[in-house]
Amino acid sequence: MNGVTKRINDVFPKTKTLGRSRVYTTPDGEKFKWKNLIKLYCVSEPTGLNIATYYKVFFGGHREKKSTLDIAPSALHLSDILVVTWAIMEREGED
Repeated sequence: MNGVTKRINDVFPKTKTLGRSRVYTTPDGEKFKWKNLIKLYCVSEPTGLNIATYYKVFFGGHREKKSTLDIAPSALHLSDILVVTWAIMEREGED
């Protein structure tokens, strides 16, 4: 990120050793946490407010409705990093 190569665990660490949640801190110091429970969603660390939710549709290629990542209007300034961190979380969920 920002032209520097780092390990995912250094930039986007898990909150607990065996946990499925990860926290990201922006260069401005803003923190958010992705939680992978029944559904994958992201909250602002200071407020606990939901800023992004992933609605996964199973067998989406065979259905009219597609999977979507819904980003709250208040978090649109984070949309690039939310998409990148979502992709990491989604990939982990597949493994």
